[in-house]
Amino acid sequence: MDFYKNKKDAHLLSIILFACFIILMGLNLYKVFTTDDSYSKWGVGANLLLAISQGLQIKKYNKEKKDSIL
Repeated sequence: MDFYKNKKDAHLLSIILFACFIILMGLNLYKVFTTDDSYSKWGVGANLLLAISQGLQIKKYNKEKKDSIL
């Protein structure tokens, strides 16, 4: 997969996915508070873990980029 070899494109994809996970988490939180559905609680947890994972990946990329400049 040539897309992932270019770190700049992969970083852009990570930022887009992070934004999507945050939006989905907001929608799931809305559903939890309006319908009290137990499946939505699992969805909030899953979205939270995915958002954390993407955030850490973005942080790692920024750290590698900063270290390569120095």
